[in-house]
Amino acid sequence: SRPRIGRPKLLSQRDERRALRIVRRNPRVEYAELQLLARGIECSRTTLYRMLKRHGIRN
Repeated sequence: SRPRIGRPKLLSQRDERRALRIVRRNPRVEYAELQLLARGIECSRTTLYRMLKRHGIRN
């Protein structure tokens, strides 16, 4: 297959599923707390915000 164009995704599908599970259990979780609870998701608040928005979850 051909190489992909652009920057690779920072969050894997596994990371996204883990973060979504946490947010669905506790909708009021803050971004910094989400990073800690998700055990090692190394990304910015903006990245988490965009990922949640893409899945239809808004704060």
